[in-house]
Amino acid sequence: MHSIPGLSPEAESIPWLTTEQMVEVDRAMVEDFRVLLLQMMEHAGRHLAHLARERFLSGDARGREVVVLAGPGGNGGGALVCARRLAAWGARVVVAVTADDERFAEVPRHQLDSTSPTSGCLRSSTGGHRWASTSPACLPKRTWSASGSDAQIALNAYAVPRSTGR
Repeated sequence: MHSIPGLSPEAESIPWLTTEQMVEVDRAMVEDFRVLLLQMMEHAGRHLAHLARERFLSGDARGREVVVLAGPGGNGGGALVCARRLAAWGARVVVAVTADDERFAEVPRHQLDSTSPTSGCLRSSTGGHRWASTSPACLPKRTWSASGSDAQIALNAYAVPRSTGR
C-alpha cells in the first residue's frame, strides 16, 4: 500500500490506486472487457449524483441549488453526468466549465453537449478559468471535490459569482 504524508489514519486505511494503476484499469476495461469509456463515465457520474443527493441534499434534490464546475478531462465529464442526473431529479443546476468547448476531450465533450437547457442544466462558460456573470450561478457555501482536479460540485449556493481571472 502507498502512503501519502499528512493523511489521517482513517484515510490511510482506504485502498487507492496510483495514476499508472488507474490507466491500466481503464485500458483493461476498454480492451479486455469491452466496456466503453462513455459507459464508465455514465456510471461514475450516476453514482456521484446519487452520493451528492444522499449525503448533501438530504436525499431529495428537488428545488435545491447546485453548481457544477467541470474541466475538460474525464473527471469533468463525470461531473457533467452528475449535473444532468441531479437536474433530472429536480435540482436547479448550473454548469460552469473551465475551458472552451474545443478543449474538451472526446468523451467529456459528449457529456458537455448533453448538458443543455433541455437537460435541466443552465450552462455558463467560465471563459478560461473565469466565472461568467450571465447566469444565475452562485458561489457555494461549501464545495465537494468530485475525486479529481477538473471537477467540483457546489451545493447550497448563495452568492453571485465574480470573475476570478487567472
